[in-house]
Amino acid sequence: MFAPLVTRFTPASRRLLTPQVVLTNSAKNTASSKPCACRRVVSSNRPAVLHLLFSQFRYSLLLLLFPALAAAEDASLCPADQPFDQTVTVSRVIDGDTVLLSDGRKLRFAAINAPELTQRNRQEEPGALQAKQALQHWLADNPQLQLRLDESTRDPYQRLLAHPFLADGQNLQALMLQQGLAAHIVDPNSLWAHRCYAALEKHAQQQQLGMWASPRFAAIATDRLGSHDHGFYRISGKVEKVWSSNRTTWLQLSDRVSLRIEDEDLKYFKNFSLEALRSHEIEAKGWLFPYRNGLNLRIKHPGALRILD
Repeated sequence: MFAPLVTRFTPASRRLLTPQVVLTNSAKNTASSKPCACRRVVSSNRPAVLHLLFSQFRYSLLLLLFPALAAAEDASLCPADQPFDQTVTVSRVIDGDTVLLSDGRKLRFAAINAPELTQRNRQEEPGALQAKQALQHWLADNPQLQLRLDESTRDPYQRLLAHPFLADGQNLQALMLQQGLAAHIVDPNSLWAHRCYAALEKHAQQQQLGMWASPRFAAIATDRLGSHDHGFYRISGKVEKVWSSNRTTWLQLSDRVSLRIEDEDLKYFKNFSLEALRSHEIEAKGWLFPYRNGLNLRIKHPGALRILD
C-alpha cells in the first residue's frame, strides 16, 4: 500500500458543522438522504446554537471511536450501496483527482479535491505528487474502475463526475481521504457518503497525515490572507455580520473576506439559523476567489463550515 510522507503540525480545527456521523457497512447509513425543500429562515436563535453544539458533541464522541474503525479492511470504508453504474478503464492518471479514460473521457472524482500540481503560474501544492503517485500505484495492476454516479454526472468543465471504486470493491476516494491525500468537498450534487467521507478526513487531519502535515492546508486567519491567495483554502475568522442581498446570504468575516450562500442552497441549512453564527469564530473550506476589493468563498452545505468557539 502506498505510504505518503507524514510530518507533524498542530491542527487548527476543532468541531465540524455537520450532523452526527455513522460509520457502518450498512448502505442505509452510508448513503445520504435527499434534502427536503424548505423556506428561508434567517433569524437570531439561541436554541439553534445549542442544537448546533449538541450535534457537534455527538460527532466528536464518534470520532473518538474512529481509529479502531479505520483499522478495519479498506473495503469496508464507505462501501457501495447499489450496483455500479459504469465500469471504465484508466489510460492515464492526470493528477490526484482526475484520470483519462481509455474512451477519451476525463473522469473527475466527486466529493474530493487533491492538492494541485504545477500549472501555468501556480506552484505545486504540498502532497500533489504523492496523491498522483498513489493513484498510479493503486491502478498499476488493474486499471479498471467501477463508478457510482451521484446527482450530478458532469462537473463545470464537462468532465465525467463519479465516485470511483477499485476492481476489488475498495472505495478509492475513501482510501485517499484516509491517508490524507485529498480533502473532502461537500457539494449538494455529490452528497452520497458525505458523512463517511467527512469522518475519514477528520481522522487524517487529527493524525496529521499527507497534505494535513503541511501548514499550507492549516486554517489561515482572515487577517493573514493576501490578494494573491486564490484557490482551495481553509480559512478562519469571526462572523462580524450576516446580511442578505440579491438572492444571497453573506457571512462577513472581515472587511476583505466574506462567505456567500446562494438562496438555492439555503435548504441545506434548515436545521439552524445562519444569524446565530454572528460573533462566533468559524472555519470555512472551499475555493477563494477575488471579489471586488477582497476575497469571497462560496459555501454550498454546512459540512463546509466548522465552529471553533
